Order: sequence, then structure tokens, then C-alpha cells
Amino acid sequence: MPQKITLTGMPKSEARNCNTYFAFEMIEKGSPTGPKGIPFKSTPITYTVFVSKKQFNKIEMNPEGFKHTKLLVQGEPTLDVSIEKCPGEIGVICMQIQGLPSKPTEEDKTAEKPPIEHPPEGTQDILLCKEIVLGETFKASTPRQEKQDSVIESIKKTGTIDTPILIDKETKLLKDGFSRYFVAQKMNLEYVPVCYT
Repeated sequence: MPQKITLTGMPKSEARNCNTYFAFEMIEKGSPTGPKGIPFKSTPITYTVFVSKKQFNKIEMNPEGFKHTKLLVQGEPTLDVSIEKCPGEIGVICMQIQGLPSKPTEEDKTAEKPPIEHPPEGTQDILLCKEIVLGETFKASTPRQEKQDSVIESIKKTGTIDTPILIDKETKLLKDGFSRYFVAQKMNLEYVPVCYT
């Protein structure tokens, strides 16, 4: 059976055009500790990947360029390539390669959140209403009508509640602002402003 090798991560070099194929380096990190009883640990290894031009041209590149594209490479190892063509410790003849979607950054996540045009003072975040967790005490209760009415007025004027709902940052458990949460749900607001304990 042929040996198989799988690499994931960003390329550590630009792709070199080698006439009928492209070559580039990738580094796979080692684990800090090995299994119990084995006194050695794995170390980072630099691989030189050889990929056909046809495969290379099919990769969905990150808009920032090849070096910013997270790759999944599946191939077979080779030690039978000169050091000039294979600066890495092990060569990999690529059988399959694909670009992986990069994780959204915090900035991207913020940009994705639909804006509440005028969030009330004290807002620390905008959350999906359904993400907020209700404790048992709130589940069985209904806020007084006059409280509901003032929140309804605010939503009609500004498109959102008048004060952010207080929740626990880790558990998303509602701490204060039940009447605002109740009305937001009743009026089908998808997103609400929150602040954290």
C-alpha cells in the first residue's frame, strides 16, 4: 500500500513555478509531549509540496494571496528529490489539494452583526434574542402591562429597546431587563442590545 500523508495549514513560501508543476513549503508542528513511556517528542518538519499546474489552478485562493490561503494537502512522501528542488526535509507528491475557508476574525464577526442604528447608552454587544437564556424564575412570569407599554413605545420610536438587557457573559443567562426581553420576543425583534455583569 502506498504511504499517505496529509498536511493542513498555510504555505510558508510562495509557490515556485517549476515548468510543469509548482512547489512550495509547508511546516507541520510537533506535539509538545509524546505518549507516556516514550522519552522523545515530535518536532516540526518542513515539507516541500509538489503539485501539478492543473491542480494548483483549481485552488480557491484567499483574496490576500497564496501565502494567506489555508490548504489541505493529501499526497505521498518522497525522499528521492535533489535538495535544490526540495529544500524541505521531506517531499510530498500532491494527489489532492484544496483551499480551506479561513476562520472569521473578530472584526469580520462584528461586521456581520446587523447594526442597531441607535443602540441605547451602555450597550456592550448586540445578540440574537434567542441566544439569551431564561432562568426558572422568569419562565413562569409576565411583566406588568405598564412596563411592557413603555418598552413597546421605545421600539416604535427607535426600532429597539430603550436599555440594554443585562446578561451573564459566559452563560448568556438573563440577570435584569426581563420586561424588555419579553417585549422584544413578543414583537419578534431578532437582535437586542445587551450589557454584561
